[in-house]
Amino acid sequence: MLKVQDSPRAFWITFLSISMGIGLLALVQAVPQLTSQDIALWRSKWTALLLAFILNILAGGFVIWGLARNSFKNLLERIETASLSGPWSVLAIIILFSAPASFWFIRFKVFGSFLPQLFPSLWIFLWLSLISAFALKAVTKLSLSKSFISLLLIQGLIFRLWSIFGDVTDYPFSIEYSETSRFYFASLPFSQSLYGMSLPLSTLHPSRYLLQAIPYLISDLPLWAHRLWQALLWVILTGLSSWLLTRWMNLSSKYLTALIAAWGFVYFLQGVVYYHLQVCVIIILLGFSVKQPYKTLVTVILASLWAGISRVNWFPVPAMLAIALYLLEVPVSSYKNLWQYLKHPTLWAITGVSSALLSQVLYIFWSGNSNNANDFSSSFNSDLIWSRLFPNVTYPLGVLPGILIVSAPLFFFLFFVLKGNRPNWHIIRPLGLFSMLAVLFLGGLVVSTKIGGGADIHNMDAFMVLLAFISCSFFAGQANVENTGAWGTVPVWVILLIAFIPVAFSVQSVGRHFSYDKAQAQEDLATLRAIVKDASDQGGEVLFIGERQILIFHMIDNVKLVPEYEVVTLMEMAMSGNETYMDQFNKDLADHRFAVIVTRRQRVVKKDDEPFAEENNVWIDSISRPLLCYYDRSVTLETANTLILTPSSQPKENCP
Repeated sequence: MLKVQDSPRAFWITFLSISMGIGLLALVQAVPQLTSQDIALWRSKWTALLLAFILNILAGGFVIWGLARNSFKNLLERIETASLSGPWSVLAIIILFSAPASFWFIRFKVFGSFLPQLFPSLWIFLWLSLISAFALKAVTKLSLSKSFISLLLIQGLIFRLWSIFGDVTDYPFSIEYSETSRFYFASLPFSQSLYGMSLPLSTLHPSRYLLQAIPYLISDLPLWAHRLWQALLWVILTGLSSWLLTRWMNLSSKYLTALIAAWGFVYFLQGVVYYHLQVCVIIILLGFSVKQPYKTLVTVILASLWAGISRVNWFPVPAMLAIALYLLEVPVSSYKNLWQYLKHPTLWAITGVSSALLSQVLYIFWSGNSNNANDFSSSFNSDLIWSRLFPNVTYPLGVLPGILIVSAPLFFFLFFVLKGNRPNWHIIRPLGLFSMLAVLFLGGLVVSTKIGGGADIHNMDAFMVLLAFISCSFFAGQANVENTGAWGTVPVWVILLIAFIPVAFSVQSVGRHFSYDKAQAQEDLATLRAIVKDASDQGGEVLFIGERQILIFHMIDNVKLVPEYEVVTLMEMAMSGNETYMDQFNKDLADHRFAVIVTRRQRVVKKDDEPFAEENNVWIDSISRPLLCYYDRSVTLETANTLILTPSSQPKENCP
């Protein structure tokens, strides 16, 4: 395994530097937030918190200056060698658990709606983790840095699990914009039994919806069970890929194996890396073998077939992952010439991409979409919003700064590993690895600018996975040198950053679980049910643009599904400028084809200073205005954000 330069001095310089930076950002966020609520900053309970931020910045700078001059040497040694026994160890155990638990109390009860921003909570989390690390170190043989990293990752794992399972609820309406679409697309393989008609499968992210379709094998499962299944997909597939990655690393320490598996879990979810991409990762990690290249070929083909029914930018990913493992593990010097060395990776690349393309073509016909094959390429016709790469109202961090923050610690790690090792590293190996990273990085940036995206860094997922593969290989000593020699040593501050950054992203996910007024929700559902059933009983068609889960899970019975104009598909066609599709939509509205339309609340006023402004403006132009031109607002279910439309009795002017 790779050597890490671990010293108390380096740990404290790193910790204080991080805490000073977060303290400054916390101060910047806290002052305007508290001022906006007419709170007297220096004459309230918040004064102590603001002074703590300032003290951290000033005192931290002084201590770092002293540490740089090698002061406090004796104090650091006493801290590192201190241990507790007897009754004191019981106190340490109490602190070990109570310090992290108090973070939740502060986040929910003290800060709450007064100070919901990230950095004040992150600052509290950082210092409570240090206190807990002192306690862990006192009752174990771990160093302070190892104790601190361990507690960071364990808490990051808990934060992510809290967030994932927080959406498991029996709320009958959609929790967010595209949730209803996910349940609808997943139901399509069972459309004959559910809707009495055979419908084409999804053209968007088919592999995701095939995974989400599994609960439909059990009839009449409630909505909450499907939400639970999606949460389990996130946890199981992300956890399995993280565990397989550590198994491939073949570490001797079970403790370290568990710790890196926890890191992999929070690292993958900071992007996020979607669970249907994790299927490709799992297949590669299960089937890759240096000694059996043709077994690897079959593995690449299987993973590529899955990628082919996922996303276009994932087509080369399985082959890239296999090639990366090969370049890391196999020295060029073990082969007679370069062609012999590269023949298997070349074969994997060609067959991998070809398999993905073939898979998509076969899916188009098998899924019943041969008449609308162009829908699979709608993303190529969509506008690109380059401003999403930089801080903006939709994603305040910006895609480019975001992915640089996420990946920088791992690139620092690789820099120290490779530093001074040019003779041990045949040029074709770093050239291949970093070329693939560059392709996935640039490709992810371009995809992130597509209208409808760029609100996080999930389109950088393939880049993040490959970077994790490369970094873990060096950490575990799986990357073999050409002849003799060893890789460089990594300072502990790099390891601290590698652990801290994904956990910092996880802190934001610590929020209150979804809750709702059950009586009001049932009242809204009863109102919707009465209007829809009345229209359906009179022979009228009812279009659910959104909220289709109400039909899927039999919250309204005996209402025939209108498959056209589902909300995400409608938006995708509008963003990609599909005139044929949108013209038919306008014609059906003008003809008053539908007796009732169920959708989210609509507006016609454009705003350019809000999240997803471009997408909202496209929706207003292509969907809201035609809807409100030919249909009237009949009932608005305020708490459910649902609008019920009925045909206009009087024609309006300037309709499309």
